[in-house]
Amino acid sequence: MRDNFAARLDRKSGFQQGPHQSAARDLHAGEAEDRRTVACGDEIPQGAQDNDTITGDVSDVGFVLQGGMYNQVIAALRALGLADDFGGSRIPLHVLNCVYPLVPDELAAFCAW
Repeated sequence: MRDNFAARLDRKSGFQQGPHQSAARDLHAGEAEDRRTVACGDEIPQGAQDNDTITGDVSDVGFVLQGGMYNQVIAALRALGLADDFGGSRIPLHVLNCVYPLVPDELAAFCAW
């Protein structure tokens, strides 16, 4: 005879949380995010530009993209005849090498351009 038995709480049955546990978790997550945002703002020196803006001659549309997507976007634009072999683009691109936190002044300047 086996003396082991299945746990009362497992992945299949799930774990039910009461409302007080969920509220406490949400409060903690909000406080943690606030601390991270302040810490990130302190880490980025004033005037440092980690993000790149590539100007283009088309002024009615532009792309804001994550830095890891740059090569794919340039390849697609090149296939459409909107970019050259050297990374130049006819469509303005704002490449976010630092995606969080967004720098509002940089983004506003790109959108106004």
